[in-house]
Amino acid sequence: MTGPTPSQALCRLLTQAFSVNELKAFVGLASEEARHAVNWDGSWEAVAFRVVEALENRNGLTVAWFQALAKERRGRHEEVAAVASLYGIPKLERTDSTDS
Repeated sequence: MTGPTPSQALCRLLTQAFSVNELKAFVGLASEEARHAVNWDGSWEAVAFRVVEALENRNGLTVAWFQALAKERRGRHEEVAAVASLYGIPKLERTDSTDS
């Protein structure tokens, strides 16, 4: 039995970690082009799929993007790192320091 595809795993992570509006803002920080390319109407799962598709089509799923995602959702570092590894991204720098 095989696991989820990278796209499926990222969609699942995004739907668990963000609301639609939060994701729209986060995607806009990384790529205004991708944010504008996404149809933000419809089911949350469909929106997340379109976000992943837009980022994949624009080569937006980079080390920097996954690092920003891990920083934005500090409590989900291990999940983000696991999904990033499915995209061939090496180990991400820890961003969930308890220093404030």
